[in-house]
Amino acid sequence: MNIVYLTLGLIAIYLYVSFVSLIWEGVDRKLVARMQRRIGPPVLQPIYDFLKLVSKESIIPRDANKFFEIAPVLALASSIALLAYTPLGFEPLLATKGDVIVFIYLLGLIAFIRVIGAVSSGSPYAQIGAQREIIMLASREVPMMLGLFAILWRLSKLGVEKPFSLGTFYQYNIWEIGTPLTVFGTFVLFIVFLLWLASEIEVGYFNIPEAETEVAEGP
Repeated sequence: MNIVYLTLGLIAIYLYVSFVSLIWEGVDRKLVARMQRRIGPPVLQPIYDFLKLVSKESIIPRDANKFFEIAPVLALASSIALLAYTPLGFEPLLATKGDVIVFIYLLGLIAFIRVIGAVSSGSPYAQIGAQREIIMLASREVPMMLGLFAILWRLSKLGVEKPFSLGTFYQYNIWEIGTPLTVFGTFVLFIVFLLWLASEIEVGYFNIPEAETEVAEGP
């Protein structure tokens, strides 16, 4: 029964996150267009783009190896597994005492698989994007881990149950735990987290692996 519950829960969370992320991308594009005094695409445009993308045939580069085809599948599987450890307003499906380690591992694994897939394409442009992705991966994961572990370590000193679990953020409001100095430190780490998040989704100043402003775009 637990396996059935876990499977159905993962499917439901994956469908929900996929739909909501496309909607938020449409909202983001609309806001950017408004700030640039443009009308912009409709909010549902990312959904239209997704449906058009899945209807296209798969094009395999001549010099690509087999891992070029396997990498997207592995990255998707890692992303779905990551959702089982992510608090989304409720306790993660696979919440354990130290699931933050698995969470960080899966985050790094997704980026690493993308790099391997890009290198396996046989394209020199993709290899440049892969090199940039590796640099970003090495520079962004350390601040994220330090910030996250600093908060969790502080929670462990306050007698919180399962402090090194992401479910802790669902059970407790970290802004109300500790002294005023703790709140200040948490705010600083929150800024670090926002910068890491922008780097993780590669927007703004952190979109160099995607090369959106260059002629050859994408890893």
